[in-house]
Amino acid sequence: MRRFLVGGAVAVTMICWLGANSDDRAAVNETRVPSARIVVQEQNPVAGVSAQVSAATPQQGRFSAAVESADTEEVTTTVFVRGKRVALREGPGKKFPILDRYDAGRPVRLLSVDGEWSRVLDNLTRREGWIASHLLSSDKPRSEPKRDTPESAESSREDPIEVPRISDSVIVQRIIADSISGYSGSCPCPESRDRAGRRCGRRSAYSKPGGAAPICYSGDVSRAMIDAFRSRL
Repeated sequence: MRRFLVGGAVAVTMICWLGANSDDRAAVNETRVPSARIVVQEQNPVAGVSAQVSAATPQQGRFSAAVESADTEEVTTTVFVRGKRVALREGPGKKFPILDRYDAGRPVRLLSVDGEWSRVLDNLTRREGWIASHLLSSDKPRSEPKRDTPESAESSREDPIEVPRISDSVIVQRIIADSISGYSGSCPCPESRDRAGRRCGRRSAYSKPGGAAPICYSGDVSRAMIDAFRSRL
């Protein structure tokens, strides 16, 4: 009987001990699960922020590339001269010598802009130089409208007079004369005479490479130059 009681006591003790351990394990598992959930919730926002940063980085790169391409883009358009006897200079500044002078409405091709000066190319003489930017306009200057008088009203009723077409040879001579008159030196062409009366020959600006060489011969005048001059008539 004593052995039976001792065995029963041992069995009850083992059952109580196993029940206590199972409760401790369940409590431990319950405390671990929320911590794991907390870690996941804390890491997800970081992943979202990194995804947003990585997604914004290519857009920023594309924007910087677009800015660089816009800064290096060269200007190529046609503008018109404003004012009378506007100076075309060798460089961007008043200290550079004058190559030619243009009147209002002269079309030139805008190549680039450097501060307050613009590098242009004359469509007629193919001469390249610099003009102050405020003396250039994208719109062609309009001539002031003439007021109608009784005499002009009567003349407008008459039959229009046909203007004879100017030949190409006359235009070529005019282009040569305008080019030579715009040269500031005394020896623009080989046949010119210097101040001492001597023939310029190889000392002329035409014979020297580079620089502001004027147009001296009809063979130097192209068809494009003739058409550009005729459009101004």
